[in-house]
Amino acid sequence: MTGQTSPPSALQPLPHAPEQGRSWLETIGVLGLVIAILAAATGVGSLAAGVVDWHVAIDTPQARPAGALETFQALRLAVFLAAFQLATLVLTSVAARLFRGGRVTFLALSAPGGALAASFTFSAVLIVGAAIYAGAVLSFDRNALLGDVRLLADMLRTDVWWMIALAAVVGAPIAEEVLFRGLMYGVLRTSPFGKVAAAAITAIVWASVHAQYSLYGIFGIALIGLYLAWVREKTGGLLAPIICHAAYNASVLAVMMLVPERLTQMG
Repeated sequence: MTGQTSPPSALQPLPHAPEQGRSWLETIGVLGLVIAILAAATGVGSLAAGVVDWHVAIDTPQARPAGALETFQALRLAVFLAAFQLATLVLTSVAARLFRGGRVTFLALSAPGGALAASFTFSAVLIVGAAIYAGAVLSFDRNALLGDVRLLADMLRTDVWWMIALAAVVGAPIAEEVLFRGLMYGVLRTSPFGKVAAAAITAIVWASVHAQYSLYGIFGIALIGLYLAWVREKTGGLLAPIICHAAYNASVLAVMMLVPERLTQMG
């Protein structure tokens, strides 16, 4: 019937407002901005961690209770991460205004029809896939996997474990998805690179931020980045990737906290 609209599908596609192709200037510009945002946010995080160093004065000779050094290291990391993540959110929100389409297009946190419910399925697929990958790495190179998780596992046994957990389960998913699957992928997907290359470039840059991990860990993170870009395409926004990211990090932390310490010993 003329004028009749069809019912919305379960998962709406991404908004097509800025679907016209982007210039090479915009393409190169977003890559430079992402690097600048990461550098600036790292600086902010380092300053915040420096304040903790000054306040605690851990190097000052004095009697300290057992575990004080480990708790200080965990506290310092948690403060660094919180400052880094907040700075990333603020700077990304500002940077998004520089591109056609506006901030809302890139940082879409609304839930298109069906996206919220689908997020749980996408999260389950991610967790199962990551578990299979981790099992393969464990059987091939046990020390590499344990080396990737050992430092964080030790920090989760300190008195400030909840700060580390909060940064990993709340702060990291929001800040990293807004920057990488929001701004960076949001611009590159309509650039001369195209969607597939945009997802790959975004995943590689995101994985490089986690360069402290082994090659297996970095490769695994890149695979997750590709998956999260696909989830954004399927759901039309950032809510589902954020939920997937949070669910994955929460599952990793849960395993670290539940597995006996003796099983995480390298060798």
